[in-house]
Amino acid sequence: MAPERRSNTLLLGIIFMMLTGYFVWNCPWYDPAVLEIKGSVSSISTGFDVAWDPGSGLNNYERYKVVLNTQSSKPVNQVQISNTGKKNGASLSKTIALRRIVADGHELPGSRIELTTDKPQIGFKVAANQSIAIELATNNRSGLARITVNGVSYERDLYIANIEAKSRTYDFWLVSPQNQFTVKAALPRYKINELMLLKRKDAQSIKLNSIYLLTGEKDPIPLLTRQQMLSKINLGSISHYQKRYFGWGRFIQQLLSPLSQPG
Repeated sequence: MAPERRSNTLLLGIIFMMLTGYFVWNCPWYDPAVLEIKGSVSSISTGFDVAWDPGSGLNNYERYKVVLNTQSSKPVNQVQISNTGKKNGASLSKTIALRRIVADGHELPGSRIELTTDKPQIGFKVAANQSIAIELATNNRSGLARITVNGVSYERDLYIANIEAKSRTYDFWLVSPQNQFTVKAALPRYKINELMLLKRKDAQSIKLNSIYLLTGEKDPIPLLTRQQMLSKINLGSISHYQKRYFGWGRFIQQLLSPLSQPG
C-alpha cells in the first residue's frame, strides 16, 4: 500500500473513532433501577414519598407515594376485586378488567379476568410477605372498581379518555406483625439531581434500617446502612449508577432497528 493511501486510511480511521467516541459519550442512557427500602413503623397507617428532582425542583408528579396501612396475613392474604356497578359519566360502560396480580414480584397465574355487572366480584388468596400489586385496565369503557386487600379497601375510577394509557397499577405494601416493611420503588430512567425520602406531615414515626439501589449490576449498592428515623433524607444524585455509554446488545439493536422499519 502506498504511503499516501495508507495515510488517508489512517486519517479516516481516526475520524471514524473520534465520531464514534463523540456519539457514545454524548448519547448515554439510564438503566432501570429500583430503590429497596427496609424499615419499621410504630403503627400502621403511615407513609412516605420517594421524590426526585431532575433539576427543576420537587413537584407532585415526579415522586412515588408509599402507603403503609396494610397488615400482612399468614398463611395467605385476602384480595378482592369488585365491580361497583358505577361509572364516570363519560365512560361507555361499567366493565372492570383485571390485568394481573403480582405478589412479591411474581405474577399470579390466572389473574387476567373481566368483571361485569353480571359477575361483579372475584377473590384471591395470595401468598406474599412484602407487596401485592394489582393492575387494572384503564380506557374509555371502564367503570369504578373496589380493591380490597386484608380489609383495606379503595374505590377507584378507571375511566381514562386517553387510549394510550392502557392500565394502572395499585401497590399494597405489607407490614409484618412485627411492624417491619420492605418497599421497592422503581426510579425514572433519566438524570436525577437529588433523590429524597420525605415523611408525610401527619404520618406516624418510621425507622429506616437500610436503603439499597438495585441495578443491572451484580451487587446492590448501599445508600443507607444504619438505622435512622425518617423525616427528610437526601440521598443526593444516584444517576451515575444507572448511566451507561455503550452496550453490545443496545448497539446491535440500534443498527438493526432501521432495517426492521417498513419500506
